[in-house]
Parts: sequence; C-alpha cells; structure tokens
Amino acid sequence: GNTIINGYYGFTLCGNSTAPFAANNSIINNDIIDHYFYGIYVVNAENSIISGNSLHHDSRATTTTTYGVYLTTNCISTQVSENRIYNFFLGNALSTSTSYSIYVAGDGTLGTENKLFNNIIYSIRGNGAQYGIYNTTGDYMQAYHNTISFDDAAATLGASYGIYQTGAVTSVDIRNNIISITRGGTGTRYGLGSVTAGTYI
Repeated sequence: GNTIINGYYGFTLCGNSTAPFAANNSIINNDIIDHYFYGIYVVNAENSIISGNSLHHDSRATTTTTYGVYLTTNCISTQVSENRIYNFFLGNALSTSTSYSIYVAGDGTLGTENKLFNNIIYSIRGNGAQYGIYNTTGDYMQAYHNTISFDDAAATLGASYGIYQTGAVTSVDIRNNIISITRGGTGTRYGLGSVTAGTYI
C-alpha cells in the first residue's frame, strides 16, 4: 500500500548472489509513479509475490529505456499477478525510448515456474519500441490471462511486440492472453513472436 514517486528504481528486492536467496517476500498494492528506469526490480529471490501494483507515469518528461516489472538472475517461483502497467511516456509523448512492461531473464525450473497471470498493460504512449511481456532465455515461464493493449493512436513510429521470446528455452507456457495492437504509426507489429528455438506448451 505504498506510494513511491520519482525513484530511479521504484522498488528493488535483491537477495544474496548465492543461496540461500531472499525468500517469501511480497510487493503488494503499491502505486509506483514516474520511476525512471525499473519500476520493480527483483534479483536472487524465490517465492516472491508481486501483485496488485500500479506502475505508471504522470509527468516524467526525461525518459530512458523503461521497465515495469523486471525479474532476473535466480528468480524462481515468482508470481506476477493483477498488476496494472500504463502511461509510461505520458509526460513525453514524443519519446523514442524502448519500454518493457514485464521482463523475465530468470530461469524457473519444473515445480518452481515463474508465473505471470492476469496483468493488464495498456496506454504506454511514446514512439519507441514497446514490449508487453519480454522473456529472454527464461525457462519455465507461464504467462496466462494477461491483457496487453498497445492503443496509442497518436504514435507515429515504434515497433510493437505483445509477447516476445528470445533465447532458447525449455517449457515456456503461454495461453489465454488477449493482445490488441491498434497503435498508430509505421512501426511493425507482432502479437506473439519468438526469434529462437524452444520448447513451448
């Protein structure tokens, strides 16, 4: 239930670089506004719950590559659910910065999957490349029932990727998501894309 405004990172959860990692932490029902780089950054943590948060910009004019929820090394059994991610470039509609609403770079395992459920991503704004869910080499990721809408009619350029997979993976499970791309401009549009081989359920 915190309100966090204008951080370079909005919220960080960083465990030890070797086991035992941080465990059983919850980041719930926070309003993270006008962060500069990472909204929620998690590394070396297991059994984390990231749920019910709002990540958005109200007035930030200076922009860079922007991340909403970022999961990286040694993140397992992470639940990312019921978060709202929107208006990243509201204060700079002409920004060409890239955005990653949910970024996964940590490997789950069988039984310790990272789960992205029931998140909503919309109205990102700006003219940069936009990724809804981006998974790079993250094994055992599950993405269910997320809604991704790239809907800024005022955009003039910038590629759009609803769910994007890069790097060889094992057992990535993507199902029952809603992806809508009605964004204006000349940028290419991909609903669901993978650029490398992997095992998908």
